[in-house]
Amino acid sequence: MVTNPPYTRQEEMEDVFLGGYKDRLRELIKKTWGMEVSKRSSIYVYFFLHGAKFLSKHGRLGLITSNSWLDVDFGKYLQEFFLKNFKVIAIIESKVERWFEDADINTAITILERCDDKKVRDSNLVKFVYLKRKLREIIPVGGNEEERWNNVEKFVNFIENCDKDEKIRNQMKKIEFLGKTLWIYEDENFRITMISQADLWAEGWNDEENKYEGSKWGKYIRAPEIFFKILEKGKELLVPLKKVAKVNPGIKSGADKFFYLKDDEITRFGIERSYINTPIIKSIRECKRISVKKSDLRYKVLLVHEDKHKLVGTNVLKYIELGEEWGLSNPETHPTCGKRERWYDLGKRDPPPILWPDVIFTRFLAPLNEADALADYRVNLGQGSLKMQSHEIATIPIIDPEKLSQEVRAQLVSIIDEMKEREIEDVFKEIGATNVCEVSLNKIKPDRLKLDRILLCDLLRLSQNELIEMYRAIIDLVKTRIEKAKTVTKRKKKKGVDVEALANRIVSRLTTKIEKFPDAYLTGYKGLWSKEIKIPKGQPTFGSDINGFYVQIEGKEVYRGWDHDEAKFIYFAALTGASSVKLPLDKNALIAALEAFEKDYRKLKEEVDTLLSTMISDVKVRKEVEDKVWSLLFSR
Repeated sequence: MVTNPPYTRQEEMEDVFLGGYKDRLRELIKKTWGMEVSKRSSIYVYFFLHGAKFLSKHGRLGLITSNSWLDVDFGKYLQEFFLKNFKVIAIIESKVERWFEDADINTAITILERCDDKKVRDSNLVKFVYLKRKLREIIPVGGNEEERWNNVEKFVNFIENCDKDEKIRNQMKKIEFLGKTLWIYEDENFRITMISQADLWAEGWNDEENKYEGSKWGKYIRAPEIFFKILEKGKELLVPLKKVAKVNPGIKSGADKFFYLKDDEITRFGIERSYINTPIIKSIRECKRISVKKSDLRYKVLLVHEDKHKLVGTNVLKYIELGEEWGLSNPETHPTCGKRERWYDLGKRDPPPILWPDVIFTRFLAPLNEADALADYRVNLGQGSLKMQSHEIATIPIIDPEKLSQEVRAQLVSIIDEMKEREIEDVFKEIGATNVCEVSLNKIKPDRLKLDRILLCDLLRLSQNELIEMYRAIIDLVKTRIEKAKTVTKRKKKKGVDVEALANRIVSRLTTKIEKFPDAYLTGYKGLWSKEIKIPKGQPTFGSDINGFYVQIEGKEVYRGWDHDEAKFIYFAALTGASSVKLPLDKNALIAALEAFEKDYRKLKEEVDTLLSTMISDVKVRKEVEDKVWSLLFSR
């Protein structure tokens, strides 16, 4: 059985399919296999589990999916399922390309064989294959179909039987790694790292909890040989970060522009400094050195832990009420804020002594927090960036400080004090090389080399050659990550989707119509009206900022004020093509018209959303088409 599931994030599944879809899938898997699956599982997880049901003994299942399951938390359910029910034949990933130009994710091929014999499963060597050249170069197309399939067979046979071929085995490196044995074969085409399923099971098994908790399998594909050497040499010194420190995620404000303010904004609103005096790090880019100071930071964070009735008479209460006018307390439009007990309360936090970035690009820096600052939790990733969750950071191995002598501690403090005086640059400038051939110890920043020699050579007993090997591996890993990400951007420029044609097809199928606003919604109104407001041609924009609500037409402001309902009234009139509008002075009539229009609008939106999700599976294309649909429906 071979399949290629859609590349849909778990957050999008309820949008792509009908509501409650994930719950129905989880119930199906529980009924079929008697196992629980994380609610955060992507859709491809269910393809694995459901597809396995159709396999006979020794039947094979091959999927090409996102590679995320190798390392993320929900992947432990798949790992356990595979190890209990299959021989894992191979997991294949490319170092140099992404296999689908419209899928902005990294993919992996997983090949499984149904096996009920535990002894056979345990003795099976799993092949983690890292392709070093493009697939079409490793498997030539050939002159005809038969030749191509012969090339495919050669590739498959080599991977599947390399551990059985004595000639190939003699070329393999045997590495002892934390009680496990790895076999590594490498040539110009690929690197194959082999480990027994019994070792994979032992690695993910928690004796204290008596259950399988999973482990990061991705390292067996992407990690260089020196990685395993370092962990093996440091097994008596290294401990997970969580053993010596508590790891907490940064602030998820839900409304950065409201909670994070510069000094001039604080002054303008007159917010009392007792509520907004703590610096906030919005991005690791603000930290230039290994010690961050208050002078490095531009923003402060609003920290209010009292009920509103206790804030009567303060400017901070006025500011909170302004936020409520912006809709920040509404759990439907702003769920991160609105679902808090006090929507404006970010919780009590102590400034951490060390800050660890959750997004890494080409520069790594975990600065000392001399600014007593709090940190924001970043969610946006640039192409090629690495994202680390707090529970992943907690498992990173570090040298146990308790095992350092006073002499070594003094040396480290001295070097850190020296490094605090300069900016930390990206990894290529720190190492002094842009490719592996350029790596040389005399090009590395002197203070960094001095630090690394103490930690890696003196403590972990790396040789000078192994130190160079490590630097080369770092350059290769970071460069590969960045270059691979670039291939998606280049390819996407070549791919064309007729967004307008798709949008017109959806509009032609709509049965819900929106009437002219406000005329069709105030037919019986006999009261007084405001002065006429002229509305020029163009697409309207409705929004809010620190100066209130506004309606703009192609950037030109036609309304500015503090009344949310008035702004919406004018916006709806502009949206449906009115060239001018008067507002009813009777507030109840105005609100009734808004509610009637919004009811029709919601009905239209539900119909649009249903057609979009039915006709278009690609999330990014669907968003482009959606924008075009609305511009066609409300063109001016």
